[in-house]
Amino acid sequence: MRVTLNRRTDTVCIYLTEYEDADVARQSSLVAHDIRGDFFFDLDKRGVLLGIQVKFAASGLPSDFLEAAEPAQ
Repeated sequence: MRVTLNRRTDTVCIYLTEYEDADVARQSSLVAHDIRGDFFFDLDKRGVLLGIQVKFAASGLPSDFLEAAEPAQ
């Protein structure tokens, strides 16, 4: 598992496996008023979860988790 943080866009990407954008067949989202941050789930064509993107990460994820993330490219 690899975690990256783009501080400019306040987005965390949690890679459960190494994958490219072309491997993502669909994306499902969880955007709720009682959960801080917007969560997007990257799925392959079989429905296997490849990774999770969290937008507005600073408001919904623990600060120590964000500090441990590597900078996004």
